[in-house]
Amino acid sequence: MNDVLYDVWFSVVLFNRQDIFNCLIEKYGNAKQAFERFTDEDLLNLSDKQKDNMKRRELKQAEKIVLRCEKENVEIITQNSGIYPKLLKYTDMPPAVLYAKGNLDLLKAPKVTVIGSREHDKEGTENAIWFSRELMGAGIQVVAGFAEGIEANVNKTALSSIVILPCGINYTYPAKHFRLRNSIMQNGGLFLTEYPFGTNAYKENFLFRNRLLAGISDATVFIQCGAKSGTSHTFNWDALYGRDAFVIPGSIYNKYYQNSNRYIKEGGILVTSPSEVIAYFYAKYPYLVKKEMPSFPNEEQIFTIDNSLLENFSEDEKKIVKALSQKTLHIDDIVKEVNISIADLSVYLVNLELFGIVEKCEGNRYKIKR
Repeated sequence: MNDVLYDVWFSVVLFNRQDIFNCLIEKYGNAKQAFERFTDEDLLNLSDKQKDNMKRRELKQAEKIVLRCEKENVEIITQNSGIYPKLLKYTDMPPAVLYAKGNLDLLKAPKVTVIGSREHDKEGTENAIWFSRELMGAGIQVVAGFAEGIEANVNKTALSSIVILPCGINYTYPAKHFRLRNSIMQNGGLFLTEYPFGTNAYKENFLFRNRLLAGISDATVFIQCGAKSGTSHTFNWDALYGRDAFVIPGSIYNKYYQNSNRYIKEGGILVTSPSEVIAYFYAKYPYLVKKEMPSFPNEEQIFTIDNSLLENFSEDEKKIVKALSQKTLHIDDIVKEVNISIADLSVYLVNLELFGIVEKCEGNRYKIKR
């Protein structure tokens, strides 16, 4: 074991007190030196229990965690690691370590956090699907929190998303999302947490997790946020870290937008289309615009669909199926062919996918399912 052991030890004993860890690093230079040299004076702001744990300098639990990470292919990312997210590193309270399982390459991309309330309506679902799909299609990495409601719709749409957990990497929270977790892993996603193995999703962890949702990304998109939404914590972290907060507005009579509209009044940027967020990222990262779309074979084979399968679908959905029966099309080309808004199209495509009529291909393209 190398010096990572000491970073892990601090992640265990300084539970939700990363501020103390960072003060020690600033004073002593690195985790090993801090472990060996800290004094009682450095521990004044800790609880008695944490002080006792620190003074024992017992490394056995940290050793077990490092060995388990090696066994279960969990990466331990320290602040000195080249893949530690730079934006997060320069916040006021970056984690001592990040435990990561999945595709680490996702950490290199420009990131946008997309979140919303557990309680939501159909419009919130549609916007979660629309924004997530368009942002990922534009080469911007989506980050979400894996909660029920809006965030679950984000994760289901952007399966190769980065998920930040409020618990140990071995837990799935909420537990009902275990199938979704498997799907994200199978589709090249990434799970991150600052909490070691065995840590439950305690209430206070969500507040600290929300600072990571804000800190890791260039900006946050707030899809639909009701009055009791925990997204208010993330909005506050955005303000503290100087991150841009893009907010979809809603009716003053719709309870699911009460916090959303407040965020706009308090400095959030009103957006009504993913293109506005994409334009922000393209201005900040010009290389995204120059990325070449992958080339695909020209599929001209015509596929026929049994009309009886389409009886319960809308006229626009039938038009989509007809367009795709001729060839595989990019989502922008379907918009032109069918002459409908991209918002409506995104909803129709999800519906057609659920019923096994069409399937999504690489590069935001669609075709009739064989």
